[in-house]
Amino acid sequence: MPPLSAPACVSVSPFSRGGLARLCSASRETPGCPRRTRGGTTSCAASAPAPWTPLRLPRSLSELVTTLRSAEVSRVATEPQELAYVAYTAARSAFFTATALATAAATGGASTVAERMERQGLRASEGQGVSAEGLARVLESQAELYRRDLDNIRQGLYRAPYDMHPSHRQWSPGFVADKARRLLRSSREIMQRRTKPEASTELRRTSTDAAAAEPGAGTLVAGAFAYPDTFLQNFHWQSDGWMSVRSARIYEFQTETLFQGSQDAMQRAALAPLGRYMAGRDASSMTLLEVAAGTGRFHTFIKDNYPSMRTTLSDLSPYYLGEARENVEYFADFNARVNPQRAMQPTSFVQAAAQDLPFPDASFDVVMNVYLFHEMEATQRAQAAAEMARCLKPGGLLVLNDSLQRGDRPEIDAVMHLFPANYHEPFYMEYTELDMQTLFAGCGLQPVSVELAHVSKVWAFRKPTEEEVMTDVVGEAMAAMDD
Repeated sequence: MPPLSAPACVSVSPFSRGGLARLCSASRETPGCPRRTRGGTTSCAASAPAPWTPLRLPRSLSELVTTLRSAEVSRVATEPQELAYVAYTAARSAFFTATALATAAATGGASTVAERMERQGLRASEGQGVSAEGLARVLESQAELYRRDLDNIRQGLYRAPYDMHPSHRQWSPGFVADKARRLLRSSREIMQRRTKPEASTELRRTSTDAAAAEPGAGTLVAGAFAYPDTFLQNFHWQSDGWMSVRSARIYEFQTETLFQGSQDAMQRAALAPLGRYMAGRDASSMTLLEVAAGTGRFHTFIKDNYPSMRTTLSDLSPYYLGEARENVEYFADFNARVNPQRAMQPTSFVQAAAQDLPFPDASFDVVMNVYLFHEMEATQRAQAAAEMARCLKPGGLLVLNDSLQRGDRPEIDAVMHLFPANYHEPFYMEYTELDMQTLFAGCGLQPVSVELAHVSKVWAFRKPTEEEVMTDVVGEAMAAMDD
């Protein structure tokens, strides 16, 4: 399908493809630091997120009684929709936690965490053993995530999850059984792959390992696109990396299992800054691009909240792009059944690398991205940042959702290396030290907000208008003359 037809390009030289490539190489300012203007000194948005404080769960009978008598619990108990949300999130978390435990038991755990750490050259003594207190902290962090998710829904920043509806396919035993079967098979392959030093780049050496197991599932490593070596890896040790039908079909179920059913809520946190930006705006007159959208799961939440908005979804993998098309089409059919009076604009699907987006300058009012930057090396991150900024209209909003970083939650800094060690994420630790606000400030964007969401982190940036750019340039020039 061809790319969404974009409005005529608004030519702003600093935001052109060449201009941004230069701007992103070095930022003139450090976000969060004071900036001089003609009228005095102004400060940018805060460069660090507010501390993440997990919701304390009852640890004793008396604490449980106190909690049940609290105003918050009473409020939820008297609001059917909120009670339904609590039941929904509890059911998902319980199901995916049970799935994780059952899968681990069924695969036999080909190696322990300590052994995998030793193979990675890490100290086996770090991170060993999971205490009851540690598990409680994880549950409390997830509870805080859901509390904030529900609060955002109460504020009207976005709608309650559409798949709470009982007619959604996630409640179908047949659909769940098929996903569970795929997960078990994939998990067994992953456990075997973790024991092979060469397995991280297995994808580069074969294009037929999936074809024999499932029709149409063979990998593609050549064709119209020159896929970078950094992309052709078995991220997460998963079979075929990003390059097969079977990988795309199990991805959502696999990652929800990894995060005990909390991934959707973490991704929905990116809808909060979008909701604030959209207040008072007409969605039908606006355009949105989601870059590296994967299977399109998050895009269905965008469509549920802004059905009249014209949206475009891009991804480098043709297989994940195909799965995204299926997900969005299913949601369109689901919406037609559940909300027959609500029309929905179609979505365009474009195969593209985030580092080279095939759209004119200033094409979109909103650009969004979820979970990409921790899987890119430094040069690619700079290129992707430049491209996202280039495609954004002046006055437009960029929202990114990715993993938290070192220092965001100091209590888990010591075990942060477990994720790349256990799930083959070669660029992750470098990403955890990345100053994302400086990167995008170098592309001419202004920080709006930064928030944590359990083990995710959400940034929002705004592209200044031509008038604002000129005002800043004049102000800096006048300040220099004053000096």
